[in-house]
Amino acid sequence: MADVTIGQLNTALPNKNSAIIPFSDGSTTYKTSPSGIVAASPGSVIQVGFFTYGTDRTITDNTQYTNFFSVNFTPRFSTSKIFIQSIFYVAGTGGIRIRRNNTSIFEPLANGSAPFQFFTNTGGPLPSNSTMRNGYPINWYDSPQTTSQITYNFDVRTYNVGMQFNENNYSAVGAPSNVTLMEIAG
Repeated sequence: MADVTIGQLNTALPNKNSAIIPFSDGSTTYKTSPSGIVAASPGSVIQVGFFTYGTDRTITDNTQYTNFFSVNFTPRFSTSKIFIQSIFYVAGTGGIRIRRNNTSIFEPLANGSAPFQFFTNTGGPLPSNSTMRNGYPINWYDSPQTTSQITYNFDVRTYNVGMQFNENNYSAVGAPSNVTLMEIAG
């Protein structure tokens, strides 16, 4: 049986905020929102947000985290999961932490007292001799349990002398770091 679209719903339902809809995965009970959108089958993508940060930036603080990039996202359902898929173009040694609002949800590996998630051999004290920044992915699955706006913060801390983001020495425009947020039906 094919999934039913909102246009196929019977408008004579006694409670227009819920419906019994047979989906191809065997599930049947789904809620509709006031806007008439039917919640997807568990595991389906509900919405996607794509964000880029292309500014060349050097971060040298190895004593605390510095916010590098923040994005706002509002889940439609409190039972949803958020799949965070990101890639950061960086040269240097250090790490990136992810916070949901003010709560840390991903901490980088550490070597002693400082993060040691990325390492790029650049031949210099600051990553100035590298011809291209390496792309480092971070993928994380979050369970925010809210329909309120969330701010995902990507914070950077260097291991020793610095990290450079988004810069390519052979071009005025480097590769932009980016984050994709996918709301997955729970």
